[in-house]
Amino acid sequence: MVGWLAVNHLVLSRLVFRPIHQLAKTMRRADPAALAGLCLEVNRHDEIGELQTAFNQFARTIGEKQAELAARNVELQSANRELERAHGELTAS
Repeated sequence: MVGWLAVNHLVLSRLVFRPIHQLAKTMRRADPAALAGLCLEVNRHDEIGELQTAFNQFARTIGEKQAELAARNVELQSANRELERAHGELTAS
């Protein structure tokens, strides 16, 4: 009986607890600025594999949105500089 419990614990640990622990560890270190670079290895075709795949998609989406925001921010800074220049010209005349 004890041997069966030990084997059962080992199997659960490898199949369930380790992947969930890896996901939790990755989420804890997930700095939104670096999230796009995080990717979990998906080698399962069950609910945990689906969870890993969903996390990877989430990380990719966050990375894409951050890149879009950075590009838009550059555009807005350029527009602000142009407005400041135009304002300076109008107030100087």
